[in-house]
Amino acid sequence: EFILNSDNAAFKHIEHFEFFKSYRYSVIFNLTELDIQKTLNSIRENKLKSFRRESDDFDNISLDCKDIIPTVGFFQDELIVKFSYLLTPKNTDSELSNIKYTVVCIIDEDNSILEMRFDRVAKDYHTLKDFYTVIVDNTITLLNEIMGISLENIDFKAIIDYIRINDYPDINIYAFEMRRNGG
Repeated sequence: EFILNSDNAAFKHIEHFEFFKSYRYSVIFNLTELDIQKTLNSIRENKLKSFRRESDDFDNISLDCKDIIPTVGFFQDELIVKFSYLLTPKNTDSELSNIKYTVVCIIDEDNSILEMRFDRVAKDYHTLKDFYTVIVDNTITLLNEIMGISLENIDFKAIIDYIRINDYPDINIYAFEMRRNGG
């Protein structure tokens, strides 16, 4: 409630924090195309917002993914695109409120990589059986429409097999399970 009654600086601080916070899940793709001209046109046409801390313009949050206007941040060498989905509880009789669900895409043009980060959300907000798949697919579709981005899946198993077969002495492969506090 304090934040809701606070000035715009608190909202801007939260919006900035969302670009860099730790997210539970990550999906990595090979970036095959990024159309800079289309990206700039999308900013001019208000299909993509440029994040500015000193602005009173806030993230666009929408129930319909077609109405989302993502926010793009240029931070040092990183281009980060933030999508703000509005989720409603699947049970309309629930006392739960609508929530903002953030998906962040970090674009590494030098290495042709796009990393999509997102968090877990309570099952009460899963309106579809394959909720996370739909969120990822919708985000990829929006990236293509506003930035001309094309992606390919990365076959990590093939990469690991290649490294093992060729026995590179300076490369070690480790796998481990990590758990965060809080679930």
